[in-house]
Amino acid sequence: TEEKRTALAEIRNLKTPEASRLALPALRDRAAIVRATAAASGLWLPADEAAQALAPLLNDRDEFVRRGAAYAL
Repeated sequence: TEEKRTALAEIRNLKTPEASRLALPALRDRAAIVRATAAASGLWLPADEAAQALAPLLNDRDEFVRRGAAYAL
């Protein structure tokens, strides 16, 4: 889990849509911290793509994930 979170943080730091797309599969990870970090990695997606990918996380069972998705949107 920690390795995934670290990798996703590095993806976020690249600040490109292409890098953000690499994080999309992690939005369905079992670990909330991984999902939240993946959501934050979506900051650099085009608005329509981000909305489609991140909007479902607004209903996540974990508040941290919901907040991360809301921030990224």
